[in-house]
Amino acid sequence: MSNYLTDHEWQKIKQIFIKQSISEVGISESDEVPEIVKGNFLAYLQSHYNGDMKYLERNLEKRFSPTTLYPGTQSIITFLLPYYQIFPAEWAEKISIYVTKKDYHTLAKSISIPVVNFLKQLDANFRPRIFVDSAPVIDKYWAWKAGLGFIGKNTLLINEKYGSFVFIVHIFTSLKAPPDALKNPLKNKCGNCTNCLKACPTQALISPKVLNASQCISYLTIEKSDNNSLHQVKKLVPYIYGCDICQKKCPYNNNPQITPIKDFLFDEQEKQELKNWGTGISKFPLYLLNDSVLMKNVNFIKNKYKS
Repeated sequence: MSNYLTDHEWQKIKQIFIKQSISEVGISESDEVPEIVKGNFLAYLQSHYNGDMKYLERNLEKRFSPTTLYPGTQSIITFLLPYYQIFPAEWAEKISIYVTKKDYHTLAKSISIPVVNFLKQLDANFRPRIFVDSAPVIDKYWAWKAGLGFIGKNTLLINEKYGSFVFIVHIFTSLKAPPDALKNPLKNKCGNCTNCLKACPTQALISPKVLNASQCISYLTIEKSDNNSLHQVKKLVPYIYGCDICQKKCPYNNNPQITPIKDFLFDEQEKQELKNWGTGISKFPLYLLNDSVLMKNVNFIKNKYKS
């Protein structure tokens, strides 16, 4: 299959996204990942910076080759889900603001379905595949290649409209990108700024774009989250679930736009409840602080663990 999306069809796809409040959309050719990107990733693994995240060591051939991961893929449509909202300090200083009212995995798939259905009309013999943290995909690389941002010194994708407060979603399709839709990847715009490196309490950012994840507070409170890790974090910062310190110090996040995605937003009453919970958050069993509880059902915590 080597058919191209027409310019009209690409515009139609973008309109489908816009109707769902998604403006940051791009497309890239599904070439194999360049050797320099492979080398950096392998060096990261060889240095054991991935900690206990052993899943990153598996399926490397698929991770570096979209067509190996999902045969028949000709291009990758990538879009961003901005998630920034203003939380009470009592909450935001302890729990990362990436915690949204609705689980982003579920929302990403529901937003993708109309696009997938349209693509299936164009090629009935291929089922487009949606990837949201669900497969060996180098997410930030494909978002960068699609022109949706640059990779900052804190290793995060930085979008010029929404900063680094974004989730990344991909749709693999059998249709090639229209030539005019392909964008030049953005050059790094960090300049001489090293705010993120200096701010990290555990020095997990070893150098620009090099993160020892095994020392990152987000890793220690979410991926690892054992008593020793939580004790180590508690001595340094009040965070108990995730961390936003390097993001908050980034100039591109000085005045980020609030997410236009209503399903992500807590209302004012819920924010007041978050404030109350934040004041007494240490009373919560730590094992309950995970996506399924925090992101999917606010009322569960409110009713079962009132402050």
